[in-house]
Amino acid sequence: VLVPGSHRELGALAARHPKQVEALPETEDFFAVPAGDPLADPDGFLRVHLEVGDLLLWDSRTVHCSTPSADGASVCERHRLTRAVGLVCMMPRKAATPAVLQARAAAVDQQATTTHRPHIFCPTHEYGDWKQRWQENRSFRYPARPATLGPADWALVGAGSAL
Repeated sequence: VLVPGSHRELGALAARHPKQVEALPETEDFFAVPAGDPLADPDGFLRVHLEVGDLLLWDSRTVHCSTPSADGASVCERHRLTRAVGLVCMMPRKAATPAVLQARAAAVDQQATTTHRPHIFCPTHEYGDWKQRWQENRSFRYPARPATLGPADWALVGAGSAL
């Protein structure tokens, strides 16, 4: 689900909800649009129909969310998944400091995931909801060993090669 044109409304959204914006930690990159906000009106939603193998690109400042498939069918009965996606966020490499790029390369070996903003290193395991899932033994399973990456893969990580 996307809200067309909402990327041009971020200033107005922040002005409508100053207390929520002020309460956000500096490293936070997620803001839930409060119920009742004009951008949360389902009449303005664009539900995008995608087929297996389709690619959808959007400006991440656009209000967006995910929903179950229209028919509710599972893409994987074994794990009862409603969808299987890979999210990629990209920006110019020069926006990240050498320390961030080194941390991203190390994250591959540590099998750590990060947030939407590739120019800031913020591993998701430091987020409160991730810590809570870990404490409740609801964490995700990781492969036995880190992925083996080639030169093109390392370039996407932002590193020239493995550490």
